[in-house]
Amino acid sequence: MKPKRSCESCRQRHRRCIIRPDAIRCNGCDEMDKECTLSPNFQFRPSRFSDITHADWGRTSSQERDAGPGRDPGPDPAMPSQTSSTSEQESVRSTAAAVELRGSISSWPPASIHTSGKLTQREAFLYRLWVQKIALISDALDDERHFAVTVSRLALEQDVLLNGILGLASRFDRLANGPSGTSSDIESAFYHGRCMELLIELLNKPAETYDATLVAAVVLSRLYEENDTETDSLTYHLAGTSTLLGHEVITRLATKGGLAEAACWVHLRQAIYISIVHRRHLDIPLRVYENLTAFRKADDTSYGNRAVYLLARIVLKYFPERPINVASPQPEDNWQALQEELDLWFKFKPVSFNPIYFEPPDPNGGEPFPRMWMASTVATFQHYYSSQIIINLYQYNNPLGTGFEATKAMRNKEKFIASSLCVLMGLALSNEQALNAWYLPCHMLQLCGYVLRNHIERSRTIEYLETVKQQIQWKTAPLIDVLTRQWAELDGYEIEES
Repeated sequence: MKPKRSCESCRQRHRRCIIRPDAIRCNGCDEMDKECTLSPNFQFRPSRFSDITHADWGRTSSQERDAGPGRDPGPDPAMPSQTSSTSEQESVRSTAAAVELRGSISSWPPASIHTSGKLTQREAFLYRLWVQKIALISDALDDERHFAVTVSRLALEQDVLLNGILGLASRFDRLANGPSGTSSDIESAFYHGRCMELLIELLNKPAETYDATLVAAVVLSRLYEENDTETDSLTYHLAGTSTLLGHEVITRLATKGGLAEAACWVHLRQAIYISIVHRRHLDIPLRVYENLTAFRKADDTSYGNRAVYLLARIVLKYFPERPINVASPQPEDNWQALQEELDLWFKFKPVSFNPIYFEPPDPNGGEPFPRMWMASTVATFQHYYSSQIIINLYQYNNPLGTGFEATKAMRNKEKFIASSLCVLMGLALSNEQALNAWYLPCHMLQLCGYVLRNHIERSRTIEYLETVKQQIQWKTAPLIDVLTRQWAELDGYEIEES
């Protein structure tokens, strides 16, 4: 009996599959211009080989190759008795080859299963630290996880990304496990320096060659710079990224989505951090972001990034000093318009942005922070509350009217800001697996943490900042010193008045 051979498409349509000699597609698939998946031109009989141990694989495979069809006990009852001897020989040879392949794979030494050996054990550890922890911080508002997936994959081919990752991971590891001044400082500086050399080479090439790899490499450099909070006022890479974003090639690339757009959103969050903490004008071309796919999609990632964009506009309004060649706030960006946009964002947010569990704060019971378990990204809600804080902080510092009503309004704004700061910290503590959620409360505390009056709120804030150091190796000791000094000074005025 001649072995059957047909393609998947013909079998599904119950039609005869005719294949011309040496053709790669049957006549039907060729006419319809479809991919033709042909089945093998032989049929396998059920294997009579039992499972064997690793030690027997090499011996068994050679025995089976020598067996031949004469050793076969006969046709299996489940198979047609007319199966030709040629088909039987093909079946035995194929099965024996499979056993031989199985034995050869099992005998591979472990090193041959590994990657090309490009990374040392230490570098592999740092690379894994990036994938498993650090990249998740950058991907906080990115469901497609471009930094954890795309950048990690490209880093195995692009040395500029690999060195950027290794330098950042080395610094992160040093902050977690050792004091400054150890050999890890030299290690991270080495990888970062190599990344800078390769980055300069890319920037010296024609602008037409600029791509998402270049933007991602600059963002990695800024993350390296950002993870040393003692010298974070040196924001060279932040300024470089802002300049790069204004380039026509990068702008056009980012509007198509993918890694380029994801890197742009990470950079915007970095710029917001610097503006809030150092009380600077937001030195970034915000209009570039209006053409990104986040404003054309309705998924959670896009809606979350629109909250980041709103916060950026509010920060730009709050710190209005305008350097040369930087766009001023949009004409419609008055405080009332920004508040209305923020309210609309909250009103039409996806249902996945609502907490799946909420427990209000209990200051009298010693818990000033709410418990909010989130199904979606935590950082999105934190950007919303940070926007509310800055709007109310502006109104607090610029009260309408005078006299008692103005003082009353200021006290209400102060209470609102304090409760919103507690919400920010509560979100991070309630969702501790969301590593990116630990940062923004620190930035907002540096901006206006002095408004916290309640002693329980203050003590729990100090505990929160100490937890941040343990979770993400962020140096919070200077912020604790600043807040402690500010609270003591303000309390001193109240004692004098009493």
